[in-house]
Amino acid sequence: MVNSQNKIIVPFSRPKLTKLIGIGLVFVVVGLGLIFYADNWPENVPRWIPVVLGIFALLVFGYISMAILKKLTNKMPGLIIREDGIWDNSSAIAIGLIEWQDITKVDECHAVGQDFICIHVDDPQKYIKKAKNAFQERILTINHQTHASAIQITANGLQGTHQDVLGLLQENFIKYKRIENRIEKGEL
Repeated sequence: MVNSQNKIIVPFSRPKLTKLIGIGLVFVVVGLGLIFYADNWPENVPRWIPVVLGIFALLVFGYISMAILKKLTNKMPGLIIREDGIWDNSSAIAIGLIEWQDITKVDECHAVGQDFICIHVDDPQKYIKKAKNAFQERILTINHQTHASAIQITANGLQGTHQDVLGLLQENFIKYKRIENRIEKGEL
């Protein structure tokens, strides 16, 4: 993590991203196996079940692997904490700048055995509308419905642990909210 000129940069971890791509590719191969060997399943299992599961694995893990590969070859860091907010580039569903003035809380949430950092905002729809595609919009909507937060950041591909990144975001949330409150009161 690099601290320079009013911003903190949290870069990607190349070893973590490489590991995630490897795991994603294993699931892509499993998906291909399900499709190509669907006829070898027991007769009481309809052929369409392994085919649908295989297509699902190909689409989801193929998309995720490509997104991670893009992050690996991209020079952009995973997170940038600035005076105006958090610039999130940490995952395939990252939406860019999350302004401090919109953030109401930074805490933890858990889903499918993973720890996430939930960024709660006043107007989740503002950020859901920033989605770059239908897949991203759907995931942000599901996040909002299940965790009361459309924006979730994972440290899986970032340098540092989940707790390191969570602590950094919470510390800066408090810092910038205090500054914002002082500006509103006319003290700054």
